[in-house]
Order: sequence, then C-alpha cells, then structure tokens
Amino acid sequence: APLQYSINGTIFQISNIFTNLSAGNGEPITNYTWNYGDGSPVVVQPNNSPVSHTYTLAQPVNVELVVTTSDGCKSTPEIKPVTIHPQPHPDFTFSSSVCLPVAAVQFTNASTIADGTENAFVYTWNFDHTASGTLNSSQATNPVHTYYATGPYNVHLQVVSNNRCTNDTTIVVNTIHPKPKAIFDTNKPSVCLGETVYFYDLSDPKDGTTVTRWWDFGDGGTSNDQTKEWLYANANTFPVSLYIVNSFGCYSDTLSKSFTVYPYPVVNAGEDLFVLEGSSVTLNPTVSGNDLYFLWSPGTYLNNTAIKNPVCTPTDDMTYSLLVTGAGGCAISDQLFVSVLKTPMIPNTITPNNDGQHDTWRIQFLDAYPDCKVQVFTRTGQKVFESRGYLTPWDGTLKGKPLPVDTYYYIIEPGSGRAPVKGYVAIVK
Repeated sequence: APLQYSINGTIFQISNIFTNLSAGNGEPITNYTWNYGDGSPVVVQPNNSPVSHTYTLAQPVNVELVVTTSDGCKSTPEIKPVTIHPQPHPDFTFSSSVCLPVAAVQFTNASTIADGTENAFVYTWNFDHTASGTLNSSQATNPVHTYYATGPYNVHLQVVSNNRCTNDTTIVVNTIHPKPKAIFDTNKPSVCLGETVYFYDLSDPKDGTTVTRWWDFGDGGTSNDQTKEWLYANANTFPVSLYIVNSFGCYSDTLSKSFTVYPYPVVNAGEDLFVLEGSSVTLNPTVSGNDLYFLWSPGTYLNNTAIKNPVCTPTDDMTYSLLVTGAGGCAISDQLFVSVLKTPMIPNTITPNNDGQHDTWRIQFLDAYPDCKVQVFTRTGQKVFESRGYLTPWDGTLKGKPLPVDTYYYIIEPGSGRAPVKGYVAIVK
C-alpha cells in the first residue's frame, strides 16, 4: 500500500511498504525473495518484516514474492498488481509588485502532474498572515490575498491529486512595497502678487525611486518637475497638492497645503499740498488693504511717522514718502510734496534807473502763490499796475512810460489762505 510521496525534479519517487503474510506449512521459512516489477534487482530478506521500495516511474507493476523453507522448498510466486501514480508538482507565481496600504497579491497556480489530471487537484493555501484570521487560508485555484505589511511571507501550497497523492511547496513572497510619502516645501511661506515662489518635491519614495510626480498649484496649473518656479496671476489662497509614483508603481498619498498670494495695498499719498508758513496741515492719503502699517519718511516736521494721518508743521518745502505694508508683508509707497507758502517779503522802494539794482519791484516768495493778485495805485487812487500771478515784477512804469518819483500804494492778495496785504512803495531815482 502507498505510504508517502515525494518529488525531485521530474523523477517520481514513490515509496511503498509491502507486508509479508507468508506461511511455511510447518517448515520454517529461511528467506523471502522480492521482485518489485520495475526492473530493479530482486531483494532477498531473511525474515518476514515489512519491506519498502521506492519507485522512480509512475506505472503499473506486478510485485512478486517467493519464499524458501529450511529444506530448500520454494513456493509458487505470489504476484500482486500495483499501480504507481505520479505525484503532483505544486508551484505558483504571484504579483511582481504590489503596494501598501492594501496590497492585494494575486496568486496564479502553476501546479502540474504527469498524467495531466490537474483539473482534479485539491488545493490548500496558507498565506502566512495570521492577522487575517480565517482569510489566512484558501481552497481556491488562483486566490487573491490582501496584506497590510511588507512581509516577507512564507506562502505554503499543498496539492492533492485525484489519486490522493499529496505534495506541497513553500515560496517566499517579498514583492510587497511600502506606500511612498509625499512631502514638499517652498522657499517662502507666502508671496506678494507678482513675486515667484519655488516649490520643492522632498517626497520619500520608500524602497523605490521617484519616477514621476504630479503638482497641482490650485490655479489650474500643473507640473511634473522636481523643483518648480511658479508665478500666480491673482491674489488668493490656493490649494497646492502633490503626489508621486515610485519605481515599483506605488502611489503616495496626495499632500495638500494652502499657499497664499497677498495683494499689495492701494496707496495714494494725495495731491501736493500748500501750507502757510507757521501753519499746520494733516496729511490725508487714500489707502486700502488689510493689516496695514504706515511709515512716513523723512520724519521732519511730522508729529508721528507711524500713523496714516500725521500732522505736518513745516518751515520749508518737503517731499514725503509714504510706505504702506499690508498683509503678508507686501509693501508699496507713494510720494507727495508739501510746499511752504512763506510770508511775501515786500520791498517799499524801487529805483528804476537801469543800474541793475532794485530796478523792479521784486517781491520774495510771492511766486509761490500762483493765484495772487497785485494792484498798485497813485495817491489819488489811479491804478497804475495790476497782475494776476506775479511772474513779471512791476518796473515802475505805466503803459511802458516811466512814472514820476512818488509814493504809491498797493494791495496784494496772495490767496492760498493768506490775508491781503496793504502798504506803500516809493519810486526813487
């Protein structure tokens, strides 16, 4: 009867044990001659202990036993037919690369048997994955098993043929790969509109190498570059995401981060200002934006350089620059000019004798009053000079003719908030 089966390459090694039931009819049996029917040498045994023989071919054979008694008498041969069945040859392949976190390994059965009866095989799989509980085993021909760690796993397959011949094999499954991890950074935490930002792929491909990556910059733009310089066209907070695929075909998670592009504040320092000497003016820029900080420079004549509306008390003309910093540190500046309208210095004498000294009535600082009005009268009230603006000083004439030496009276209306001035001016020759 068959006891056990083993296989080595393509050679069948079938071990059978034969139990001797012979009797000598009163004479002791001195030897037992076995012929196993496969062409191997006969075997002579001195006793009736069970014997074992290994067959190397699957075939039907006739096993013959002849016994000899102590007086030399031989029995007629006892012949029994024995069929030697082939052993199954268990084998399988599995997925060449699978990825965590849910690694579904496809096992493909490649078991064979010499008589071609593979369709009658009974399979028992053990996936070496006790954490999967009852799913750790299967009777399927080509099962799929899901692993949640890389292993390796010693997967065992037992095959039973239709003649109950059994064989098994164990193959190491080591093609499960960890999930890559997406990581990225930027050279700046945020930018102002019009500034570029660099995105850096710092992902961990685990046991593989990164073969491709996919950036989504949140504004419709994408890239596959490891390092990418990007310029956003609008101010907003954009959802930037990245995932990678490594050399084993494993996908990382998708990492998303928010990246903010801040707008610049809108700044208009205001129209240029005129202020009377000794007076003050409040600077009143037009500004919009979020989280605004103000800085006026220079600080000369200002009561506070860090507020939107400082009070300016100038003694001389000054150009001021207003730097406004908004959310994200985005800063922009604008300028305005403050002109000091000094008190006109009005001389009371002119000497129109063409000697180059005081030939005209030059009124210092009056040119800073573009809308001023100047009138000069005789003692009797006759108007001899009038000017709107004072770009051309009075030369002591009336309609191109020199006026006589005398004292004349004037009314000057500087405008720009300064009160009219009255007085006299004498023509001396």
